[in-house]
Amino acid sequence: MKAPSKSPAKKPTTKKTNSPKNDSSLSFSQAMELTNTSVEAFKSYTDYKKEAEVTKRTQIDGQKEILLGEQNLEKARIENSARLVELDIESEKSLNNHEQAMKSLLLAEREVDRKGSLQDRIMRQLENEKITAEQAALLLYGEQE
Repeated sequence: MKAPSKSPAKKPTTKKTNSPKNDSSLSFSQAMELTNTSVEAFKSYTDYKKEAEVTKRTQIDGQKEILLGEQNLEKARIENSARLVELDIESEKSLNNHEQAMKSLLLAEREVDRKGSLQDRIMRQLENEKITAEQAALLLYGEQE
């Protein structure tokens, strides 16, 4: 086996241009390319700034809409609370009216029972011949006249 041998390193070759200008100066096409690149960079920067302003404006509009929505929500909550209070008041009035109606019905029922018991007593007295029919008629129907 042979030992590996090193090949000699190649030297980079430089191309020489036969241009009458210095290497430090730019050619016209390079200057135009640089100018075009600068103009494009400036346009891109202005487009970026425009988009940043649009984004900022959109964020402001979004915040405005959020605040308006929150205000509308709070307004609806207040109206709902007021309506609930109104319904509670109506409910209490209805309950009071119901209680009064029930009391008047109870009084009417008691009056009917009282009259019924009066009629029963008068009829029993008439049956037992403790009173006459005329007296019974006066007692029963004399109240209605």
